[in-house]
Amino acid sequence: MRVPINLLPVYGDFGINLYSTQDKEKTEISEQLLTSPTEQDFKKLFWCTSNQNGITQFWCPVFTMFSRGNIKEKIRILQTFKNIENNYIIDLYSGIGYFTLCYLKKNCKRIFCWELNPWSINGLVKGAIANKFKYMVTYENEEIDWNKFDDDTTRLVIFQESNEYAIKRFNQILKHKNNYYKIPITHINLGLLPSSKLSWPIASTLLKDFSSASEKDLKSQIHIHENVGVRELDNFMEITANDLTKINGQTVEPVHLEKVKTFAPDVWHIVGDFNISQSNV
Repeated sequence: MRVPINLLPVYGDFGINLYSTQDKEKTEISEQLLTSPTEQDFKKLFWCTSNQNGITQFWCPVFTMFSRGNIKEKIRILQTFKNIENNYIIDLYSGIGYFTLCYLKKNCKRIFCWELNPWSINGLVKGAIANKFKYMVTYENEEIDWNKFDDDTTRLVIFQESNEYAIKRFNQILKHKNNYYKIPITHINLGLLPSSKLSWPIASTLLKDFSSASEKDLKSQIHIHENVGVRELDNFMEITANDLTKINGQTVEPVHLEKVKTFAPDVWHIVGDFNISQSNV
């Protein structure tokens, strides 16, 4: 988890005493508070809110981050992404809903999200409520609530667990749907910095085994967020397309490289868009 701990607030404690009595310079956060907070913990801490593009988002600055610079990518989703409305989306690193809420605002039929940080999920839930999106949350090692899942008005499906379990979850869904459940998955968002490379095989397999997009003449796209040095920008799309092709033998077409914002000197936060064909080459 990317968590902004070990920071020294200039003023205040954001709703909780973060300092040990022995060492005023040392931040003291328990493992329980970080990984297994209670509803009382969620209420106790200070929350921030922001409205961008008509979408309200929430985050707790003790345990989650918010980047105003990502507004550029949010606008791109809302204004330029195609094949979202009435189709299915996957966000393997949803966080507080940076991009998840944009897909919902653009009327995707349903979005499946994975996130480890319970504080991020609580922020996403607050955002869903504020923006009037019906949601459900399934926790690690918990059975899916099929009553909620089968309710078509529940458009936001959140799994609080590693996205390593995404393929297992879709297999459970397929079994629930009598062993045939392919859906038009048109976008998979991989929004982890500095690199989302470990989830590329997961995204590729989800499209290969569970998407019917090509049967409906739709293109499926993977959006890869990375930190890339300026010297690697020119070759990033070609090299990444080759790496994606090797995973499942699918046809991969580089579409667009978006420079979102600078991350460090000579390092860019970029998003690479790739079309993934469901038929093997």
